[in-house]
Amino acid sequence: MNKYLVAAMAVVVLNISSKGFAAVDESAKDWQVRSLKGITLVRYGVVFDPDNHLTKTVSSGLSGIGVTLKSVNVKLDSDNPLSPKEARLKVVVDYREKDKSWVGLYVQQRSKLDRNPAVTFDAETYKIGTLCENASAASEVKNLCDQFSRDFNRSNGK
Repeated sequence: MNKYLVAAMAVVVLNISSKGFAAVDESAKDWQVRSLKGITLVRYGVVFDPDNHLTKTVSSGLSGIGVTLKSVNVKLDSDNPLSPKEARLKVVVDYREKDKSWVGLYVQQRSKLDRNPAVTFDAETYKIGTLCENASAASEVKNLCDQFSRDFNRSNGK
């Protein structure tokens, strides 16, 4: 086998494997933060939270945004359309292999097409997340709620 081919393959394998262990952070884009302006009610929930521990963390983390908060089952609530001033906040903890978890916070809002304003739908308008150790997933939920609160308050001039 060609020694250059072996060297190239080794670089690819090392590069792929090292990316699997690197922390991944997804921050909100400026337009996503601006989209939070004017929300007066946030329906929130955690996709899978059998002991309700993470839901309590989310509730506490959102308490400083100064709008009405409503805890919901996000799976069932997705069938209920949002009003123009409402948002649906969903927290996901996705346990992955090698003791890693993806923790994400996603916001949906009522949206409409510019070219056809009669078409309205609920769409994801904000997302943040991080890849972390399983043991720190709960603390990352708190961190993401804190970041969302800062973004929300900044967008609403607080």
